[in-house]
Amino acid sequence: MKTKQLFTVVFAGLMLAGMFAACTSEQDAAETSTTRVKAPKMKMTTEVPPGVATPDKLETSLGTLTSVDGVPDAETTQKVYDNLDL
Repeated sequence: MKTKQLFTVVFAGLMLAGMFAACTSEQDAAETSTTRVKAPKMKMTTEVPPGVATPDKLETSLGTLTSVDGVPDAETTQKVYDNLDL
């Protein structure tokens, strides 16, 4: 009977430790997700030609459209959607 009780206590302890570890890793991930990390340079990395890169600002008839790494910000997205509604 003592073996069964020991097994139950050890199993419960492992479950608690696993839940604590999962909660801690989520907090760490949330803290680091806001920081921008530069991608490491790999052995087979090809440099992007200057003419292919997406500009951060683009002057159009809609106004100035801005983006970061080709992804439009909220204001630019709203301008484009408003233009589509016309």
